[in-house]
Amino acid sequence: MWRRKSTATMTAPLSFREVCKDLRSDHISGEWRGEWEIALLYRGRGLNGDGVFWGSLTGRRFVKYDIKTPRMGQTPGKRTRKCGRTTKRKACVMSNKVILVIMDGSGYEAALSQCGYLEGAVELGQARRWKMITATPSLSGPMYETIHTGLWPHEHGIVSNEGMRASSSDNIFSVARAAGKTTGAVAQEYFHKLYVEHPWDRLRSVEHNDLGSNIQHARFYSMEGYGPINAVAPAEIDLCAQVTLLAEAHAPDYLLLHSCSADTLGHTFGGDSAEYRYQVWMIDNALSRAIPTWRDLGYEVIVTADHGMNAEKHHGGMEKIMREVPFYYFGEAEGLPEEGAELSQLGIAATVLNRLGVAPAQGMRPALF
Repeated sequence: MWRRKSTATMTAPLSFREVCKDLRSDHISGEWRGEWEIALLYRGRGLNGDGVFWGSLTGRRFVKYDIKTPRMGQTPGKRTRKCGRTTKRKACVMSNKVILVIMDGSGYEAALSQCGYLEGAVELGQARRWKMITATPSLSGPMYETIHTGLWPHEHGIVSNEGMRASSSDNIFSVARAAGKTTGAVAQEYFHKLYVEHPWDRLRSVEHNDLGSNIQHARFYSMEGYGPINAVAPAEIDLCAQVTLLAEAHAPDYLLLHSCSADTLGHTFGGDSAEYRYQVWMIDNALSRAIPTWRDLGYEVIVTADHGMNAEKHHGGMEKIMREVPFYYFGEAEGLPEEGAELSQLGIAATVLNRLGVAPAQGMRPALF
């Protein structure tokens, strides 16, 4: 299963537990176990054998290192990794796993005042936060496509919620899948219309597993009939639980979480209402329990919004309160924007693909980092 002096990469869809099981199975003979050392580094935790190989499990990708046996106390991660040629302690392009959270309708000021967990993480240096400026019209459907394509609505062609259709542009899901990555989502029905290649079936599409689709693993919700009488919004912690289960079951390289609740309450009570602000906090409260788990599963986490909400229960125009949204980042990327910089929403798509180790599509706006 693992060959001697190989720097090849295995891309078999193995979870951490499956690989650990394989190490104790007949897939590796006792002779090989005695001759080689295989260490699985899983966020700092490893298994040690006898020999001269170190391995690193990053999502579904098992990377092999052709190195000498480390002495007691040495850290495998500091060893020289070979990328098809000899190199001395030179970092290779690394692929990461990314969870993108879209807090639909959660404006910048609302996030700063209500998201105590996210803001606390910023104060402690566990995360970074910037103000982001959306494209226009600042409507949900056009912004979903802008976030995923790096294009202005006038370029990708989806300029209103009434004009929702399948995406015709290169997007995070399609580009990642073409590069051999696995994708997933927990999101509202609009994302099915955009990025799944067959019609929405109200009795079947809420659970989606199709390796031939741009979104391969998903749990969708419809919010059919929502309005002032009934918000029809899933609980935030339930959405986070669905993301966690998908991450553990399928280890998607790119995983989207989309929450509609703040937008729904904003349209019902207005962006200056107690109900709206409380719902923004409810999202933060759920993320406070989910993000540490996702980080332990090896994910970088980005939290942002598609647009804000004004006091008149509306968005779609040019008001600052509609176009200013937060952008939080939990991860280890270098070359981050300066504190206080204003970022463009059009840079999200290329940024996510860069973090995945995938080249952005032509036409996507430049990455933020």
